[in-house]
Amino acid sequence: MVPKFWKAFCDEYTSSLGYWYVPKGLTIKKDNISLIRNRLIILKEFEGENWSSVQHKFVKKIAKEGLFERRAKGQSRQDKSAIGRMFKVVCSTLGLAWVNENDKVAFTEVGNKIIKTKSPRYFHDQINRFQFYNPAFPAKSDFQIIRILPVPFCSRY
Repeated sequence: MVPKFWKAFCDEYTSSLGYWYVPKGLTIKKDNISLIRNRLIILKEFEGENWSSVQHKFVKKIAKEGLFERRAKGQSRQDKSAIGRMFKVVCSTLGLAWVNENDKVAFTEVGNKIIKTKSPRYFHDQINRFQFYNPAFPAKSDFQIIRILPVPFCSRY
């Protein structure tokens, strides 16, 4: 049985001309699971801290640990922190960590489990929760028929 809030969510989502932005800077695939996990471990060091204050420190730390290589030269501080903001979107989309209403870095139970284990199981579970239509695909694409297929968000952990 689909929870009642899904109907309201689907109605609002499909009535919007916009769509959710997911950065392509870190595609979620088998080869990137350990990279995401390792960055998540570093992000955990900043849990409870103000995201606006620590995002630049987070980026410097992932670069120092070899988890990110800066290619562009002459960037502003804001530009240099962009990879951190993109990673934040990946974490919140997967339900691993987010910036809460007080602008503090917060972790979910699943995010903590991913840090503690190398098993990709938790990643797979999180990825399979939602599948949204991507309007960037051409109209004749097989993805056109997907539109929105919400999977009830029922955690078994």
